[in-house]
Amino acid sequence: MKFNEDIVKKLIDELFDKYKKQYIDETEYKIFFVLKGLKSDEIEELIFHAYRHGIIDMGLDVNESGKTIICIWRTEKENSISEDDIVRKSQDSS
Repeated sequence: MKFNEDIVKKLIDELFDKYKKQYIDETEYKIFFVLKGLKSDEIEELIFHAYRHGIIDMGLDVNESGKTIICIWRTEKENSISEDDIVRKSQDSS
């Protein structure tokens, strides 16, 4: 599936509206988009399109079981979160 920027922005907005969090991990966004009818390769395409077009930023985090996972967060100034904040937040919750 080819995604244009308007569709990508709409889907990312829906994702963040659902979770109401500053950053969303890989498991959360995959579940959300599968329920929207997207296949695994389409989800990857969507996320990387959003990243390439500055809609989201991406980084790595470690989940509760110690597995390294991808996290995404908005790049908009008022909603932005730095990778340092993500690391600090994950260490605080440990």
